[in-house]
Amino acid sequence: MNAGSSIQFSTELNADKITAKVVSTEASVDMQSRNITVQAITSNPGRKLKAGMSAKVFFSTTRENATTISVPTEALIPGGNGYSVFVVKNNMAKITAVTTGSRNEKDVVITSGLNIGDTVMVSNTLRAADGIPLTVVASK
Repeated sequence: MNAGSSIQFSTELNADKITAKVVSTEASVDMQSRNITVQAITSNPGRKLKAGMSAKVFFSTTRENATTISVPTEALIPGGNGYSVFVVKNNMAKITAVTTGSRNEKDVVITSGLNIGDTVMVSNTLRAADGIPLTVVASK
């Protein structure tokens, strides 16, 4: 996030998303809290925004026009060296190391390790092993 980019936010009193322009960002991330300080400016028509109000901020963590791959979080398999997923190749399970990006309770962005069009195993991953034959059942 750089000066000049846009963010959106909403407040407890107003769920509408308001756009603000970033004017500065702190140069580093606080290693304990993993927070970064960002200052942004917006207009305040109707004086709905008051000093001290809390806001929920919305911004993208990927480059503009970037192509990303997102998978359900339950597809991730934690390991000693990071995360893996089972990719289905020729009806066989293939364990594949992946690098993750932003994540929420439902989905995770995969930044490397998968290709567009890969089929990822989402359920029964605890019973799977590398190289076992699979029957793919697509969800509706």
